[in-house]
Amino acid sequence: MANKKTIEKKPKVIVAMAVQDTIKSKTALSLICALREADFDYDMIMNMGCDLIGSRTRLVRMAIERGGTHMLFLDHDMMLNPAPHPITGKMIDPITQLLKADKDIIGAPYHFRSLPLRPTALALSDMSDKTKLYRCNAIGTGFMLIKLSVFDKIAKPWFNFARNENAEMVYGEDAWLCKQAIEAGIEVWADGSLNIGHLGEYEY
Repeated sequence: MANKKTIEKKPKVIVAMAVQDTIKSKTALSLICALREADFDYDMIMNMGCDLIGSRTRLVRMAIERGGTHMLFLDHDMMLNPAPHPITGKMIDPITQLLKADKDIIGAPYHFRSLPLRPTALALSDMSDKTKLYRCNAIGTGFMLIKLSVFDKIAKPWFNFARNENAEMVYGEDAWLCKQAIEAGIEVWADGSLNIGHLGEYEY
């Protein structure tokens, strides 16, 4: 038995969506395409309602109950575009790319739905090249991969809105999570090579 090869267990990604109304058809189709040839196990969960803090918290608990190793927060209006491998040229889905980076928290610096375009990732330093992996102060949960072991290490509440003395929101639940993680010694990363679209509406 000494020569028996150890079978490496595949990661199990729980795709988690906090939804208030409907999922955009382009988001659903791009997710199906990303998962079509996935070399990892996956499951999908959803929580509907206007309580975003409660939804994200419940999704984490559901992901843990389902035995996930990772959870992918995915918003209803994201576009998961594959990217070519820099050497082979083979198209790689963005979920696989985040898994290969092997970070505790990592996401895509997709843009806010406003002009001029601004990335949702707040880089730690003023980098000239943001097309690779780089560390962040915060990154959006619209497309964020988290190792579920992170939630054993960070303080609760995992999600919240930070407000000033006038009850105005200073930053959202995704930045709150990142702040809790960084205070626990966990790094937050962005993969600038990903091509994740943020779908909006225009008047024609």
